[in-house]
Amino acid sequence: MSNLHVYIAINKIHPRRLTLHEPYYDHKKLGDLCTTLEREYGLAMDNHIPRNTGQKAADMEAMSGTESLAGWIQRECLEDIRSAPSWEERHRVLAERGLEIRSRGNGLVFASQD
Repeated sequence: MSNLHVYIAINKIHPRRLTLHEPYYDHKKLGDLCTTLEREYGLAMDNHIPRNTGQKAADMEAMSGTESLAGWIQRECLEDIRSAPSWEERHRVLAERGLEIRSRGNGLVFASQD
């Protein structure tokens, strides 16, 4: 094996109450633990900086290497959408690019027509 990996399973369920325990800022503590284990076992060091940006589309793009619909919209037509003077014009701009606005929950989402 050319690239040794170590996986750590963490049980976040309280043993008596059976509730989920979500420690605040736990990724810092886990990073410190990983650094300790890397030193102890002579493993290659990693920076342990989380890549999560808080934006699901950007996180998905970073992990998968494929562009999301949200990323494509921002790159290709966001300015045209913003500069459209009316809702009718926005719908036309979107339709030209194979997109539409749909109602979802209490808001709107952009969707591909196909």
